[in-house]
Amino acid sequence: MKEYMSLTIHIDRWQGRNEYRATYYSPLNKRQIHRRLGIFASPCAHTRRGGVIVDEDPAIVAKVMNAARLKDQQLHEEGAYATHARTTLADIIKSYLEYRTSIGRDPKAKSHAKPLLAKFGKSQLDRIRRVDVENWIEEMLTVEVAADKTIRNRLSVATGALDWAKKQGMIKLENNVFDGHSWKPSKNPGRDYRHTISQPEFEKLTVLAEGHKPLLQMLMIGYYTGLRPTEIVRTTEQDFDHAKLTMTVHVKKVRGRGFDRLIAIPRKLSAWVLNNSPVQPMNYYTNRNALRRTKGDLKEWDGVCFETLRDNYNAIMEQAGARLETIDAHCGRYQNSVICKNYLRDRYRAVDLMRPYVEKVFDGGDSALIRVVK
Repeated sequence: MKEYMSLTIHIDRWQGRNEYRATYYSPLNKRQIHRRLGIFASPCAHTRRGGVIVDEDPAIVAKVMNAARLKDQQLHEEGAYATHARTTLADIIKSYLEYRTSIGRDPKAKSHAKPLLAKFGKSQLDRIRRVDVENWIEEMLTVEVAADKTIRNRLSVATGALDWAKKQGMIKLENNVFDGHSWKPSKNPGRDYRHTISQPEFEKLTVLAEGHKPLLQMLMIGYYTGLRPTEIVRTTEQDFDHAKLTMTVHVKKVRGRGFDRLIAIPRKLSAWVLNNSPVQPMNYYTNRNALRRTKGDLKEWDGVCFETLRDNYNAIMEQAGARLETIDAHCGRYQNSVICKNYLRDRYRAVDLMRPYVEKVFDGGDSALIRVVK
């Protein structure tokens, strides 16, 4: 039962015995609760912001807590809770996030609040100055090189929490130190381009995954074809045509019916499949966790996943000279898939377009054409 925002009280049986308990919660600390509410009984247990009163007679418990409610109402009328001398920003943010969760608003607010709590969480509200917030903004711009949107989101959480707490009567707020800030956007230091994964580097990863064949299958198919993980897991032994060096891809789209398309594969992948036959069933989530365990704490593989292999395939093919339209047709981008399914009758169109670049990159072509993005 919740009488006021500052005090939450529950009265129920305690541990199945003939005793009743009254638990109370307040944004005040225990010392303030006991001093302000006049609770003289010694609690049997404590929480961080409350306590428990236990007695065999429920009437005694109800009497004590009823007195606490009356005292709480009196303090509200007198404005005793309008002070924020001992209230920390973490207390306000926690209550504010719980409120937003209860009404289903902005689930990303928790992630925006983490840097805010790390900086000002333990600070009391009357100790946070406007210059401290300005210095924090400058730190985000220079050290963290945060985007303008990121800074605005973090400040909006603090501003919204303090305004909400003021409306609820939890604090007396004259000036919101997090509101009304402006800053000059930081200069873009330039994009941090990823390095493409070369074949020698990829072979090191396959050595680590040798003990897990389904994982090794997904890595090999993903690196040498650039397929989506959802397409890789549908691959079977019958999908490979080793004579023509082609592979049938089973496309399963949410919109429209599924269909099959053909892509070109390198000789290395064909030889590996023949030597490691049969192709075992693959599960995305099982192999994703296996890949995480395989990588371990190796920094050179940090961030590498099955989706990264698809991006890597697109990048090295573009570096080899393939047009983006050719890569899209081979990788089954949605627009090209519709055209191939409904209009084009040449099933080998994507194979013919991509074949020269697949041979150049994977089957002993001129490696000088492949530049490493730095």
